[in-house]
Amino acid sequence: MGLNRKDISLLDLVIVMLCVLVVVVISAHYVEALESPQQADARRARDGLMIIESAVGGYGTDRGVGPPSSAAGGLQVLVEAGYLPGIPVDPWGQPYQYQYPGAYDIMDIWSRGPDRVDSEDDIVSWDRYGNLVRDLGVK
Repeated sequence: MGLNRKDISLLDLVIVMLCVLVVVVISAHYVEALESPQQADARRARDGLMIIESAVGGYGTDRGVGPPSSAAGGLQVLVEAGYLPGIPVDPWGQPYQYQYPGAYDIMDIWSRGPDRVDSEDDIVSWDRYGNLVRDLGVK
């Protein structure tokens, strides 16, 4: 009694897919648990940048305008308009920095990192892949 194509049912396929999904979820959770505290903080800081970018995008789309300028209040405008619950803080307890118009991109959003000053360890919105050398003289 050999196995042929007629012997595999949809239920069998679903069971195999669920098993694969469970292995992937457990593996992803395990890899995340292996992060160093510094890597976890940097990941959370990047997540914070994405939340702010989403709020700016929603604000612009809903109102038909560009990002709020730094001179007009920047992130505070998003808080007052209800797009953010408050000025977001990074994993090191400092508020995210925001500049529009930006020096590096259309708008610059960044965390000053664990040393809390503009330096090479900053988590920045304009360099998603970590290969930009930041000219610290610009800021």
